[in-house]
Amino acid sequence: MYSSISEAQPYRLSAETKDKIGKLSADGLTFIHKIEEVLNKNEQKLSNKDLTIQNPAVKEVFRQGFRNSTKNVREEAERNICLSCYQVEWESQLQELHLLQSHTPFDRDSLYQRVRDSRILAQEEMAKTKTDDRNPNSKKTQPSINTKKEAEAEVQGYDKLERHLNAMSKVEDFTLFRKLDYNFVISRFSAYLQLTKGMAYLEQKKKGDKIIDKYTPGISTKKNEYLYVTYTVEEHPDRMGAFGEGLTAIKEVEITGDPQLVVNLFTSYWLRTELHSGRKEGLTTAIEKMSDYVELKATGAGGYKITITKSNMDVNYETTFGIHPQIKSKSEQQTK
Repeated sequence: MYSSISEAQPYRLSAETKDKIGKLSADGLTFIHKIEEVLNKNEQKLSNKDLTIQNPAVKEVFRQGFRNSTKNVREEAERNICLSCYQVEWESQLQELHLLQSHTPFDRDSLYQRVRDSRILAQEEMAKTKTDDRNPNSKKTQPSINTKKEAEAEVQGYDKLERHLNAMSKVEDFTLFRKLDYNFVISRFSAYLQLTKGMAYLEQKKKGDKIIDKYTPGISTKKNEYLYVTYTVEEHPDRMGAFGEGLTAIKEVEITGDPQLVVNLFTSYWLRTELHSGRKEGLTTAIEKMSDYVELKATGAGGYKITITKSNMDVNYETTFGIHPQIKSKSEQQTK
């Protein structure tokens, strides 16, 4: 019973590691405890459908905790603490938050698989490091190019896509939209709107093949200061989505609302600042991102809207990243 429970636990500092970090920096250990405390409280809140979770700000809190330490001490601490494990856990909590906000069914076990994987990998790496440290004859070498390529090849699905997105743009939580799972897209796009832009998620409405998410600035200065993100989707219950069975594929997106919010979003998220001078209805500026043709359009009555439609590039994400595999029927699984 104990082993099955421990397998499900996220990464936390062991007693041995706490002792080691405490000797390096008492302040540093205190700040790492703060990260774990926030993550633990978030877990309790989400389990009770309480959406008031906090950002543990992993990198920032680590830097703050070791701000008075030498470079060698900081590097030693980083070698002994799996900061990426904390970050993966926070990202999964944020994804769960958005799924709960949108009342979208999801498989929690699948959602937190990355958290378990990161913990297991961290434990294996630290055990190997400990063995190497105790063996004076062991040679610490960098992984070969082939080993790195093999490791990269093992990363598939939305994890692989996420790596690509992180390298594709310097914007935090950048995502592509078309042909991807709605649940994955909002886990990044909604995170950007709420954490980076300081907006509040208000509600979701579903009308036919449309999903409409509504946001407002955290501090609103005028009436009807809203942002509406309308996704046209297509359901594929026979395909695996980002967090479990059933794919809600995005066909196109339209973003409307307060003109200033719309324009600011276009320039900050897609990093386009060369907007045309002057203004007339139908005037556009656009950018292509793989299968997304993102266009800012001037509409009547001083309005603007962003549309995301099919681009000239028709990227097959399923082949490239290994996403959306066919779900085998029970009879197929039994005959295997």
